[in-house]
Amino acid sequence: MMGSMGDGRQPRIRGSLTLEAALVLPLLVFTLASILYLAKVVHIMDYTQHILNMGAMEGNNHAVVLRAAGAQLLAQMEQTDPEIQGSSPDPSLREMLPDELLFAPYFHKEADGRALEEWGVAGSISFAGTEILGEDGWSTVRLSYAIPLPVEIFGRDSIAVRQAVRIRGFIGNRPTKDLLEKEAPKTVVHVTGTGVRYHTDSRCRHIHVEFYGVSSDTVAGNKRPCKICGGVGPEEGPKTVYTTAKSEIYHADGKCTALVKSVRETTLEKALEDGYTLCKTCEGED
Repeated sequence: MMGSMGDGRQPRIRGSLTLEAALVLPLLVFTLASILYLAKVVHIMDYTQHILNMGAMEGNNHAVVLRAAGAQLLAQMEQTDPEIQGSSPDPSLREMLPDELLFAPYFHKEADGRALEEWGVAGSISFAGTEILGEDGWSTVRLSYAIPLPVEIFGRDSIAVRQAVRIRGFIGNRPTKDLLEKEAPKTVVHVTGTGVRYHTDSRCRHIHVEFYGVSSDTVAGNKRPCKICGGVGPEEGPKTVYTTAKSEIYHADGKCTALVKSVRETTLEKALEDGYTLCKTCEGED
């Protein structure tokens, strides 16, 4: 019989997947394109938010100057522009215009203009609603733009994006207490790494030692050797040693730490905190 197989197996029915493939392939391409476009949108929004943050921080530091400059700019426009001259702009416009115009350069200074052009958002960027130093002392920078869609969807050819940064206004003032604490003069004293006294006089003889060199024969029997750098024995013959006018000690090494002090400056508060006490010579008792 036609179609039967001698081994008892049923004949295979062959079909075509052309229709299914024709439906699945466009859906797959559309899904991949949508994912790529969504990634692009997220990248653009992340980039513009980063630039907005940077621009807002820099512009906010000049907020007071910007406000004054904006008012001056608007006044000049009213005097020179025929469309504005003699008119009475709405108060809200007078406050908004300088803020929008003067914050924009900070954004464009940080942004990559070529990238904004390639993404198709450069022409739609707006800072409408930006406010410098509001009544609550905060500055709010608002950014809006449109990201073009690859194809028109439901009558829309772009995605509207709005982003904002809110930052406390910097007016250049500091609390009086902090200002006084920071600018109050600090008493500077002098200490050494091995000493226990602090010195108010940088020329104090205990830290600024004036010594001179003499022959070891001259000081023999009159002065005792330093315990740090030692002395000179008779077998070594005459050598140059170092001493001071009032000291009963001589030094074999001109760089001995007893002669050359490692002096550093610190504040009186820090010296007292570290346990140093006032030098008797600087105090006038010695």
